[in-house]
Amino acid sequence: MKRFAVIAFLFTLFLGASSGYAQEASKCFHSEWLQGARTVKFTIRGNRLSGAFIVSDQSSGDREYEFAGTRRGNKLTVAFAENKLPDVAPSEMKSLIWQLVRSRGRELLRIKFYGKNYVTNKYEARWDDFEPCRK
Repeated sequence: MKRFAVIAFLFTLFLGASSGYAQEASKCFHSEWLQGARTVKFTIRGNRLSGAFIVSDQSSGDREYEFAGTRRGNKLTVAFAENKLPDVAPSEMKSLIWQLVRSRGRELLRIKFYGKNYVTNKYEARWDDFEPCRK
């Protein structure tokens, strides 16, 4: 019985170690806004992720907001360091649950924001699709 327990324990360690390496992926997504570029870079390790949301504009340069979170399927639940949400004025981030979606053979990152729709001239919550970063 002891021998079986030792073998089972070693097998579990092996599976845990090998699956951790196979499930790591780095991702980068980008969106151009009237106020400047928005970039999201993160690394997924298993079901955990960490990264940064970068707000770029010509007048004040880049501002970086670090986050960490979890992945469950195509849903990413994020929390920003010190609960400081990115300053993406004039819009505001509406949800900390993001989605990885496939469209036309590409992976996109979908994030919900609240801001002005310049077509209808009204404020609304809407999803913004971030494209894969150019290499």
